[in-house]
Amino acid sequence: MELEVDVMIFGHTHRFFLNEFEGVVLLNPGSPTLPRFSLPSFAEIIIEDAVKIQIRGVNGEDLRRFRFDKRS
Repeated sequence: MELEVDVMIFGHTHRFFLNEFEGVVLLNPGSPTLPRFSLPSFAEIIIEDAVKIQIRGVNGEDLRRFRFDKRS
């Protein structure tokens, strides 16, 4: 990928998405309000020894998780 990033965060579709493509984690946190065709959601990113990304529903549901070791 040209940008040489570990995580690409995007939005606009209001649908949560979390997956890896060609070594880059793609994250769309969704929408915490009234999204179309999806549950209301948001993303939580924790960077410590590893990077942990969790998409959660506004009612506390665990919708999707991803974890990878920090890269140099």
